[in-house]
Order: sequence, then structure tokens, then C-alpha cells
Amino acid sequence: MAVKDLTVGDPLRVWLKFSVPMVLSMIFQQLYTIVDSAIIGQCCSSQSFAAVSVSYPITVVFIALGSGAGIGVSVVASHLFGEKHMNKVRTCAYTSLIAMVVTAAVVTAIGIVGTQPLLALMNTDASIFDEASAYLWIYIGGVSFLLLYNVCTGLFTALGDAVTPLWLLIGSSLLNVALDLWFVAGCGGGVAGAAWATFAAQGAACVTALVLILRRVGRLTAGRVPHWDRALLIRVTKVAVPSICQQSFISVGQLFVQGSINTFPTAVQSGYGGAFKINMFTISSLNTLANSLSAFVAQNTGARQWARVRQGRKAAMRLTLLFAAAVATAVALGAWLLMSLFTHDDEIKRIGCDFLWTICPFYVIVTIKIINDGTYRGVGAGATFMTFTFIDLGLRVAASYVFPLFMGVAGVWWAYPFGWTVSTILSMLWFRFGKWTYADPIRRASAL
Repeated sequence: MAVKDLTVGDPLRVWLKFSVPMVLSMIFQQLYTIVDSAIIGQCCSSQSFAAVSVSYPITVVFIALGSGAGIGVSVVASHLFGEKHMNKVRTCAYTSLIAMVVTAAVVTAIGIVGTQPLLALMNTDASIFDEASAYLWIYIGGVSFLLLYNVCTGLFTALGDAVTPLWLLIGSSLLNVALDLWFVAGCGGGVAGAAWATFAAQGAACVTALVLILRRVGRLTAGRVPHWDRALLIRVTKVAVPSICQQSFISVGQLFVQGSINTFPTAVQSGYGGAFKINMFTISSLNTLANSLSAFVAQNTGARQWARVRQGRKAAMRLTLLFAAAVATAVALGAWLLMSLFTHDDEIKRIGCDFLWTICPFYVIVTIKIINDGTYRGVGAGATFMTFTFIDLGLRVAASYVFPLFMGVAGVWWAYPFGWTVSTILSMLWFRFGKWTYADPIRRASAL
């Protein structure tokens, strides 16, 4: 698919046409973890399901690293694309990919060495410790695929192409499902089989994405351009680090929340683990819409089209709020059926449903913060959205340990709405009255 200029055309139609493939891509990406858990929950023991559930917050840390890096690359490349500096877009792509290869090697080594100490720090039960370790070691062995794929996705997004990543994820997700059924259900490979299925599927998606994006950026300009640019790497890093920190804050915070959960019986751990995947599916959908807004805002920021930035944000806010309300309703009504994907145990289902019924009404509230974050990222105000995410995280983690003293495990459930609500209120006030990058020209921009 050819590159797409997001600085022309009706803002609502342009953003919507661009965002829908990105949301569909996210849906298929989430299938990696949901399918693993569902097949293990149905084909293996409850202990195996608990092992994968405990491992999941750790895998989210690596997903957060890749996602944050992809956002950083996307924002900078989108700015350059909006400025029509195609040679710099090409150089940005090469520089980012080279830097990520080095980063991936370091992250993989740290992850393999730190897996067991981290599981111990999370109060992981001895009965599931070995299975959780095996799952994570295999998963981390393939984390380079995940990181490089996210950089490629960020570059596709910067070029206005949300369709190619969608096809890549459809293919890799179907491959993951097939390999899960073969390794786990067919060969009895257990949690290790599920991890190898993810390893192979992510590897196939990464290699294909690399081939396609190198061809795409190679055609942006004629002639040879530098493959490495230190100044552009610094520029990408300035955007990527706050994005990575934001994503990582959420993930690390979840590890602390998981530590609180692990003080309860394994049935609570399993119920929370299944419900948390459903919650992550919803939050990831909302974040994907915000990421598509970031690309739209970034291209138009590069072109200094402030009225389009403002109009795009308004359109994204309205449609995403409607989407959040619909998803909240679907989760509330279908919680029991959704939990049935992971287990036959009614007690585990009930625990998971309690968590989902507590938090789903607040999806609409946190959506406002998420869309504001997307705008902040798009204009390069990284420290701003990182600050509000840190506030959300800090409140949520603290509450997950304090609230249970008075409310039992339900206190962990209510920690989520507490953090979401406070951080959303602060984000709204700052968007209206605060001083952040390009705030004044966007506020003063006339309606289209």
C-alpha cells in the first residue's frame, strides 16, 4: 500500500479510515495472549493456567517497551513526513532499526537473567514457579522479534499505512492459533508449547515486516542517503523514552498489583489473570485509537495545521467515547461468557466477573485521559502524558495494597477506577489550562 498524507481531506474521515485498520491490528495482536491462555485453560491444569496468568504482567513489560519505541519512531517520522523531508524519513527508519537491534540484544540478556528473581519478588507460588519460568524464558528468547516488529509498525503508521500491519497480524495470529493447537492440544507441550507458538508467530511477522518496510522507505527518495544519523536518533529517543516510560510505568505497576494479588489464593490469581487479559484487550483498543490520533496530530503538527489538529482530536474523542461505552456494556453483559474462555471452574469465573463488573463502567472516564495522551504524544509533549500516567500508576499501586486492608480482594478491583478517575480529572484540567507543547496555537485554532 502507498504512503498516505494525513494533512489533507476531512479530518474525521481521514482519521477514521486510518484508525480502523490499526484497531483491527490490535485485536489480532491481543489474540497471541488470549489464545495461549484459552487453550492452556481448556487443555491443561488450573496450575498451568495460573502460571501463564502470573507470567502475563511480565510479558506486558516487553510489549510496553516495543510499543513505546514504535510510538517514538512514528511521531518523529510523521513530523518529517508532514514537513515533506522524505530523505530524513528514510534515514530515521534505518537509524531506528539499527538502534533497536542493539537494544533488543541487551533487553533479551537482562530478561533471561532476571526472570526468576522477578517471579520471586512477585510472591509467585512454588507450585507454579517452574512452569512460569519456562514460559518466560522462551518468550523472552523471541523478544527481539517483538521489538523490531513494533519499530516497523511505527514506520508504517508514520507513512499513513495502517493496512499492511493489519495483514501481517492477521497472518501471524492465525499461525499462532494453529501452532498453539498443535503444540499444546496435539503434542501436550503445556505452557512451553504455547510459548514456542508465540515465538514462531512473532518471528514470522517480524521478518516479513522488515522486508516490506525496507522496500517501502527505500523508494521514498532517489539516491543514497546515510543509514545512521545520531541527531535523528536523539530526536527519536526524546519522544520514545517518555512513551516507553509511560508504557513501562503501567507494566511495572501491574507487577506490583500482581504482587498484591499473589498474596491471595491461586483461584483469585487465576480469576484475576483471565479478567485482566479481557481488560487489557479493552484498554489496548482505546490506546490504539489514541496512537492513530498521535500519527494524525504528528503529521499535521509537522505541517503546522493547528485547526486540523484540534478538529481531529474532537472527532477522536467523540467516537472513542462511544466505542468505550459500547465495550463497557458488552463486557458487563458478557463477563461470564468471556471468563468461560479460560476455565470451567465457576469460582474462578465469579472472581474474574467481579473484577470486570467493578471496572468496566469507568472505561468511559479513562478514555478522556487516553485521547489527551494521544494528542500530547503527537505534538511532542512527552513529559506531559508521562506525568499523568505516573500519577495514575502511583495511585493504583498504592490503593491495591491499602484498599484490601478494608475491602479484601475487592480493594484491588477498586484501585483501578480510583487511579483512572483522579488522573483523568487532572489531565482534563491541564489540557484546558496548562502550558504544554503547541497548546496556545491549538486552542486558538478556528474551527474548520
